[in-house]
Amino acid sequence: MLAGLSRYLTGDLLKVLCDMGHSDVAIVADANFPAHRVNRRVIEIPGLDTPGLLRVLSGVFPIDADNPPFVMDDGTGRELPIQREMLDALGWAGAPTFVNRWDFYPRASDAYVVIQCGERRAWGDIGIAKGFLTAQD
Repeated sequence: MLAGLSRYLTGDLLKVLCDMGHSDVAIVADANFPAHRVNRRVIEIPGLDTPGLLRVLSGVFPIDADNPPFVMDDGTGRELPIQREMLDALGWAGAPTFVNRWDFYPRASDAYVVIQCGERRAWGDIGIAKGFLTAQD
């Protein structure tokens, strides 16, 4: 363990996040998401719900301002409470991009990593693109 870091930031997770480049996508997926079917690189963090995991990630993972987070659309095109919780956990005040469920899976296949958490609420899936650090960071 390392001092000052969440216990949920495991060595495997930190390595993957560090290896990602600008605009690479991480999917944070709920417990029902077919993570192992759609991506070969899956990290499981079952002890947190999606907003909790996103709060942990937000401390070390810069979000790409040019690529808004995208969420799985439930078919209504409206933001669900779980989705607002996820965006708030990231500190993202704007609207997400809504992606049809059947289009979300290929995007997850192309993602750098799928991080699967213990979220049990439906539609608790989000894609986030890695931003970059500035000289001041």
